Amino acid sequence: MINSAEILLVEDDEDDAEAIMFLLRKHVSSVIRHIDNGRSAIDYLFSNESDDLKIIFLDLVLPFVHGVEILQKLKADKIKSKIPVIILSSLNAEQYVNSFGLTADGYFSKHHIIDTSGDELAKLLATVSATVHTASAEPYSV
Repeated sequence: MINSAEILLVEDDEDDAEAIMFLLRKHVSSVIRHIDNGRSAIDYLFSNESDDLKIIFLDLVLPFVHGVEILQKLKADKIKSKIPVIILSSLNAEQYVNSFGLTADGYFSKHHIIDTSGDELAKLLATVSATVHTASAEPYSV
């Protein structure tokens, strides 16, 4: 389990964000920061405020800057590319992200997380904790 780490949730749908944050809080004691648009996410991610960031949950369809563009910027940065990124979407996210020549550390259907009361989220957090910075780790997908 991830302990005392900062978690970033980038999600524009307020109801989904609240549900996901509620479920995250059931499984971690970390500080969770919520950002509701792509432009603010990039500003935060590339500021000193994000230096302690340990994991990012990223929606793809966001106002102002698309999630794929955020993922591209993260993967292109020597330091930020080490932060695990979990894609949260209602789309077929893994195939979509791969079509841009990118990969994330995990892919999750937002609605699946909420429908399973966070059980799959707990498994995901355990998987990410065990594989952070492991080059051979396969992406987690539900």
